[in-house]
Amino acid sequence: MLDISKIANQQYIPTSVEIKRVLLMYLLIGIMIQLAKSQLTVYEYQHLKQSLGVAMIFIIFICISAPLRFIPYGVMIIALL
Repeated sequence: MLDISKIANQQYIPTSVEIKRVLLMYLLIGIMIQLAKSQLTVYEYQHLKQSLGVAMIFIIFICISAPLRFIPYGVMIIALL
């Protein structure tokens, strides 16, 4: 027989509030909200780092691709990225 209490003690189960905060982080709005908080849970901290990485990659891609649109054949170069 499977004992649910033993499984729940082994894995961290985030609360619904934490899940909502994490989803906001990936929409770039929640990053600013979470950085204003003084304490973060381990779950929120891990997703904050990950969402910051995704946001940085997005901004770098925009900074590289935007100037390429103004040169001839820039569309073909962007397609190769």
